[in-house]
Amino acid sequence: MTGDRGFTIVESAVSIALVGIVMTAATSFFVINTRVGREQNDTDIAVNLAIDALSRVRSIRGSSLPYGRDAAASHLQWNSPAPGVAAYQADSVETWDPAASAGSGSTALLPTDPVTTAVGGLTYSQNFYVGKCWQSDATGACGPAAGTGDVPMFRVIVAITWPDAAACPATICSYVTATLVSSAAADPVFLLSG
Repeated sequence: MTGDRGFTIVESAVSIALVGIVMTAATSFFVINTRVGREQNDTDIAVNLAIDALSRVRSIRGSSLPYGRDAAASHLQWNSPAPGVAAYQADSVETWDPAASAGSGSTALLPTDPVTTAVGGLTYSQNFYVGKCWQSDATGACGPAAGTGDVPMFRVIVAITWPDAAACPATICSYVTATLVSSAAADPVFLLSG
């Protein structure tokens, strides 16, 4: 007989400790992976809501985009933008409907109040900011001042926001995009020459 009849208590304790270390590392990886997956899913939902909002913008005739957005509601929204919106506002001038009655911004075609949607236990808000800019035919850039030959455009900024204390600074996450729309009353006509 060799005297080697099985594991000793020390060997068993070391084995249990090693298994515990490996399982702790795997649990940490699992928890982080789950959190990142959830954050990516939340962002994916926000992107889809932004695409929906841009479809709404594109369904409105360009000259009607500010319709119903009263000055007071527009100012309030423009001066307290969602995170990430200010960079887009820098190249735009706030615009509103001068004929809109006070308080009508919340029922405008592109409302000044957030449009909320609940998805997966979170409440997402679609925010529409309408500004005006002038697009240079030389550079294509759209800026806050008109130059010779520049084309007036509306810049519609869409911000999707949702609460998430763990993932975002100030507990509000945001996804922001923008589009340019012709401010002309008539639809543009494209002439193709061959």
